[in-house]
Amino acid sequence: YAPRVAADLAQRRDAAHVHAILASSDAADASRTFSQLAASLCASLHTRSALVSELLPGEPRRFRVRGISIGGEIRADLEGHEIELAGSPCERVYERGWMFHARDVARLYPAFVETMNLLGREAYFGVVFADREGRALGHVAVAHDRPVREGLSPQSLLRFFALRAAAELERERATALRLEGERKELVRQRMESLGLLAGGIAHDFNNLLVGILGNASLALVDAHGP
Repeated sequence: YAPRVAADLAQRRDAAHVHAILASSDAADASRTFSQLAASLCASLHTRSALVSELLPGEPRRFRVRGISIGGEIRADLEGHEIELAGSPCERVYERGWMFHARDVARLYPAFVETMNLLGREAYFGVVFADREGRALGHVAVAHDRPVREGLSPQSLLRFFALRAAAELERERATALRLEGERKELVRQRMESLGLLAGGIAHDFNNLLVGILGNASLALVDAHGP
């Protein structure tokens, strides 16, 4: 019966993970989606921390924290924080697409000891997520303050969360592009309206000037006599 029980438990666990992802998708405030996603990931894997990042457009060596949960608490104060990839475990994630350190992550990346002490100094898992063209958008990662047993790699679950993060980020960027297009169209319409208004005012002034010039010409004729 053991294999059957193990399979049933695994199925229940996966269902709980899917429910956590769907719950993060239903956040009332869309701006908190990444934070809720990080919190759900942290709870699903029982790790100390989890984060969702975004590569800065035009700066492939820096990323921005979009959502982060540490010790079961969403850290809004750390959202938007920009970090250099160089020398960090995240750099290896982008080089390989996936990174798993079961232990000693703080020792392996001495330049990031302070950061890893905050997130979890022993274990680190990370996976990159990309857009439809295969271009890296950011990464999802978790860290823990205790070593993780060898062979216990949550790669499939991380990729599941990464797909959700990629979809949300692409939706956000598409919305930003649409709003920017609408803003430019509004500016164009305003400029066109100003042009029509200026043309109308110039036409009215021209009509007034024609009358003034005509009357001035008649006055000059009267002044000089026949």
